[in-house]
Amino acid sequence: MALKQRHDQLPALVSAVRGAMAFEERVLEEVTQARARYQPEAPVHDQAVVAEATSQAVRSLFAVVERYPELRSQQNIMALQEEIERLETLIARRRELFNEQVYQYNSTILRVPALLLRPIFGWKTVDSFSVADEERARPIADIRPAG
Repeated sequence: MALKQRHDQLPALVSAVRGAMAFEERVLEEVTQARARYQPEAPVHDQAVVAEATSQAVRSLFAVVERYPELRSQQNIMALQEEIERLETLIARRRELFNEQVYQYNSTILRVPALLLRPIFGWKTVDSFSVADEERARPIADIRPAG
């Protein structure tokens, strides 16, 4: 759900920023492309890859916003940025919860007696929602007014 919320919020942030920074079109294009690759029905591994790319693009966008005080002073951009940061935190927490559950499940089906029942019930290990180490860091954004 949080991935979808972030997916839904990104176009608003991009359009709010686009007019003020047309010369940074590459960064906006990266965010747009990352958003376009999101597929809620995709396997967990594919969603993890897309989530990582999207987070990287969002971090780049936040870095650009930091360089331009006139952008930081616009309330709509700051509100959208805060909402996306909130969603990034929520995504990180849910990813941790999911991975804990996957670890517990995988550990359980690899122990006796579940190990003996695996072939009968078709239990298979599940991949965790894994991302690169740099993805684990929250995007940093200075939301203080310029001045």
